[in-house]
Amino acid sequence: MVCVVATVENTKVSVKVELFGTARLATGKRAVEVALSRNTSRRDFVCALADVCPELVDHVIRPDFTDLQEGYLLNRDGKAFLTGGAISVNPGDTLLIISSQAGG
Repeated sequence: MVCVVATVENTKVSVKVELFGTARLATGKRAVEVALSRNTSRRDFVCALADVCPELVDHVIRPDFTDLQEGYLLNRDGKAFLTGGAISVNPGDTLLIISSQAGG
């Protein structure tokens, strides 16, 4: 696995990432912690997540580490979906990985 994080700032914050559906089943974890710069890129987030949960690569994380796979959404604190390339995080934030596909 080759994932290079481009760190622009030295200050990192610990962010909780909650896993649901396939992500939870693949890891056996409800949540993990990742260290991110306050102003980070989506790619750097995906790389940090792949470092702590390599089993998500190919299933939830794209193999080129550019983003989540299609069908997965990134949400902050259950309030805002994060769709752009830049992500701003603060201490105490929780990011949620959610499947956009519902079963029936």
